Amino acid sequence: MNTTTATQPTKAFHKSRLIEPWIRTFISDNNLVVLRDKATGKPLNVTYSEEGLKWTCNARKKSLYYKDATMKWQKHPTKDMWLPYFEGDLNKSPNVIVEPFVPMDHKYPDGSIKSRYQSFEFLWCNKAMKLLIPMNMDRQERNRLVFSSN
Repeated sequence: MNTTTATQPTKAFHKSRLIEPWIRTFISDNNLVVLRDKATGKPLNVTYSEEGLKWTCNARKKSLYYKDATMKWQKHPTKDMWLPYFEGDLNKSPNVIVEPFVPMDHKYPDGSIKSRYQSFEFLWCNKAMKLLIPMNMDRQERNRLVFSSN
């Protein structure tokens, strides 16, 4: 029996929506960068700079930014810690693009929403908002920061 009501959105609720203009404007005005799959436009990571995007890897530790590189770990010679590094071809992959992050709506030619890609866009919009809004503020301060015109 399905008990979901109009006030209780399902997990798939965000897949059928477009990104709100104020979210698009707030994120694009704050100079974040995005790593996107060149073929589909799917976002793969969002961060403050292209340098941060270079550390984007899949679950098998293969770099998505570099052409053919794998993340490895080595023990620091004097401290009790491990340091990451990449091994392999460190040329930028032709399959990805780096661009300023302006959230986009993913649609088919007939205007219907591509649910899968739209959900990825919402995921990275959520990360962007967390990067831009300090979480140690109370809710009122965060709302003032996001919704103020100054």
